Order: sequence, then structure tokens, then C-alpha cells
Amino acid sequence: MVQSVDKTYEIAFDANVKKDYQGQAFLRNYVYTKGNVVGDRIKFRKVGSVLANEHNAYSDMTYSDPQYGQVEAVFKDWECALLIDKPQTHNFTYDEAVIDSEIVAEAVARRLNQTIIDALAKTITPELGQASSKLTVATLQKAKRYFDQKGVPGNERYFLHTAQQIEQLMSETKATSSDYVNVKALVEGNIKNFLGFNFVLVPDMKEGGLPTGEDSGNYEKGFIIHKRSIGFGVPKEGEITTSKDWLPQKQSWQVCATLSCGSVIIDDVGVLPIKTINE
Repeated sequence: MVQSVDKTYEIAFDANVKKDYQGQAFLRNYVYTKGNVVGDRIKFRKVGSVLANEHNAYSDMTYSDPQYGQVEAVFKDWECALLIDKPQTHNFTYDEAVIDSEIVAEAVARRLNQTIIDALAKTITPELGQASSKLTVATLQKAKRYFDQKGVPGNERYFLHTAQQIEQLMSETKATSSDYVNVKALVEGNIKNFLGFNFVLVPDMKEGGLPTGEDSGNYEKGFIIHKRSIGFGVPKEGEITTSKDWLPQKQSWQVCATLSCGSVIIDDVGVLPIKTINE
């Protein structure tokens, strides 16, 4: 009887972990993602710009050098495991499997999000803003100018921000008033798109979340990115797997979810840190 219940739990745990994980691992939607990668690392191609040259009849062709290059990210393995005491197995139900799968899925999904954030934090692009200032419309206007001048494509621009940064921005009339924007941000309680940037809220995370620190005052840092400027990859065998094993030395069942992934900046031009005061 217990074995059949255990199997029910195992099936429910596996299905719900993978379902909940897909919903929680949201940052992968805003970066260039590759799956089914063979090996322990993923490589992304970097390509520079080229020129179109004037055609001269009967002359040798002039070739441009796109300065091909590569960046790579080594996959790291992460796991989240729970121990379930043997007497508890008599009380296994589908509901218990759902609860356990939710907390495990949230943990591995946060780790995926943090993997992308950690890669972004390595950018060499000078940041906008400072530790003593709030997020303002003027700062975002400078960010737009930077992207426009650098020729970063106008679509798929995302602003990964904290809850406090959006609160600071919403205190500005130009960001919330219908006189300046089509959507009344104060009514909806958020800003979805502004100056061509799609806003993505990154909540606080146990793994670290968006960078914070102290530099002439406490600060936090968001990132405006273009989707193709940062890569994320998962191995061929799948990014997330689950298992259930009996541990006799602990007289308990171990249920576990394992994640394997890697992330790296492809082009620093498309990654712009936004520093603001952390009040």
C-alpha cells in the first residue's frame, strides 16, 4: 500500500516541480536562450560590424572583417533536496506532493534567475545613476540615448528593476500621468513599458537578487538589457530533473530537483547598469 502511494507522490512531485519551475524561472524569457547543448559548457558567437564598400569595376573585391569571436559559460549544477521521514509516507497525498514541489521549484527557479543576474553583474559598461539618487525619468532618457547611439535594436529592450526603483520612478509625474504616457501607471500599480523599455520586476531573493552595496551610500542596481546581449544555456539531457531515493541511514525518503545551466554576456554594449539609492 505504501509503495503505491509513494509512486503517486513521485509522479505528482515530478510533474508539479517542472510545471512550477517554468513559471518561476522568468528571466530566461528576456535573454538569448539555447537548449540541448552537448558538453559541459555553452558558447555564443560574437560578431562585430562591417562596412559596405563602393564597387569599382574590374578591381579586386574589398573584404570586411567582422571580427568573429566567442564567449562561453560553463554549466553549473544546482540541487534542492528534501528529507521525508518514513512514518510520513503513510500520509502522502497529492496535496503534499504539490506543496513540496512548489518550494523546490521556487528554489531552483530562483537559482536560474540568479545565474543570469550574476552574469549581468560582470558587465564592463559604466553604470548610469549614483548611490545618492533615486531613479528618474531623466536617467531612463539617458539610457535610451545610450542604446540609440550605440545602434542597439529598438525591440526586445528590457529593464530588470527592483520594487524600490519602480516606486521611485512612479513618484515622477512624467512617468505616471496620462499627459505623458498612454497607461495610467498609478491605477494599475506598475509600469509595463516606458521609453521603449519593457519593465521586468525582480523581487528580493535569498540567492542575492539584483546587486546591492555601499558606495558613498547604500545602493541597488538594475540592468537595462537587449535580449541578444546575454546568453543562457542548458545541457542536452535537460535543465531540470527530479529523483526520489530511499536513504536507509536516515530512514527517510529523499526527494530532489537538480538544475544545470550557465549564462554569459555576449555583448556589453547591450547591457547597461542603473544604480540608485537604496533607502
